[in-house]
Amino acid sequence: MKPELYDGMLIEDPRFFEINGYRLMDIGYKTVQNFVRIAAKEREMSLSDLARLVGESRMQINNIASQKVVPNIEIVLKLAFTLNKPISDLFSLSPKSWYFHATDNFKNPLYYNMFDKTVCVSRSKSTAIESGKYEYYDTQENRYVVKNEYNKLMRMYKREHTNKRYTQIAQQEGNKLKSNELKSSIATTLEHDINQRYVQVYKKIVVPYSPIQLPESKE
Repeated sequence: MKPELYDGMLIEDPRFFEINGYRLMDIGYKTVQNFVRIAAKEREMSLSDLARLVGESRMQINNIASQKVVPNIEIVLKLAFTLNKPISDLFSLSPKSWYFHATDNFKNPLYYNMFDKTVCVSRSKSTAIESGKYEYYDTQENRYVVKNEYNKLMRMYKREHTNKRYTQIAQQEGNKLKSNELKSSIATTLEHDINQRYVQVYKKIVVPYSPIQLPESKE
């Protein structure tokens, strides 16, 4: 039986969660992955061309292909039809999809502060952030960072490295990739790089469960 968690509970070792049937997950983690960019490339089609055929904006399709947003079912069906692919070939659930958010006895969603080593409810987390508490931690300089500073550092990092990466990849790939697609891909890579350094202070506490697939219906 899982031990009950509550607001303010001190847990020194994060391994406590896995040992007791919980898990820690990044806030904002995308549980749906897509392979739209790969499918378009197989067709030798740019994302701009795909957007035009689907009837959506280039920015929308680019954001989907870059894993920034999860499309609604209408766009999913349009993409599958246009690319002539089964939906399951374009979209899949990540292994971390089969979790639900852990709550306390009052049904308040729970989070874990990685550095204070305490459990908190969403209300406590929001209050702390609104009062100027930190949301990120710089693992290189060992200091806390507020979200506005993190966003500023992210923009600066992208400005500093995008053109350099673009030139390197363009020389290697030639004209195989469209300029906008290449820059979008680079931006995604740079975000991943900087998030290795700046980690979220708060993690979502979740509980894994085993998915159930119903048997095929009999005619």
